[in-house]
Amino acid sequence: MNDSLIEKILTLTEKRYYADLFLFCCISTYFIFSIIYFRKNKLQALFLAYSTTILIAITLVQMLVLKVFKISNKEIDLYILLINNLVIFIEFISFYYLYFPIIKSHRLKKILLFSRFIITTSTVIFIFLLFFTSFSYKKNLHASYLLNMFEFIMLLLISLHYFFQVNKEETVLSLKDSPLFWISSGVLIYASASIPFMSTGDSLYPNEKKLYTLLFAIHYYSLGLLFLAISKALSLKKQLTE
Repeated sequence: MNDSLIEKILTLTEKRYYADLFLFCCISTYFIFSIIYFRKNKLQALFLAYSTTILIAITLVQMLVLKVFKISNKEIDLYILLINNLVIFIEFISFYYLYFPIIKSHRLKKILLFSRFIITTSTVIFIFLLFFTSFSYKKNLHASYLLNMFEFIMLLLISLHYFFQVNKEETVLSLKDSPLFWISSGVLIYASASIPFMSTGDSLYPNEKKLYTLLFAIHYYSLGLLFLAISKALSLKKQLTE
């Protein structure tokens, strides 16, 4: 990697309020905790796959934005949208399998099943439209933001339901010793902080770049906090659903 590329990365990171660097550090912390507190279970393996996907995604997107690869602008737009939609799918599925077994509300379970169908189907259709139809960046970007917003509304609903459910419990255990409490707190912050960006992002860029960049940075910072919360949950050496 030459000096000019390093300078471009540092400049881009600075413009984004160092959100990329913060998120990278948080995910790295999660990887360290995953190794230290490794447990052989499907849920932890799923979250490890999720974190790996996020790390690869932010690295690839940054390289695409900086035009490291010798491809056209149209291809750059296509791959960024593809990466974003794959992240939406893997992210939702990860939290779906975390929360679904512990949710007591049959109505919410039905909503989650329907949401899984919507996000899975939308992701497949989206990928098909990107590669096998006439590519329209603006229309696909808008659809991607809508799908993202739908995902975050569902994550917000799940986390709020968790706290409501805990509040109704007759025997309240020490929340600071509950892995699910830390993860749910992280999800609540992440979803709440990201909805404003997802609901306005496509209309703000490129006319309101400063506001767009600020909301983008908040989105990344909240994702970083989520990974720190998951790291804390792992350090408790319990099942993540406890």
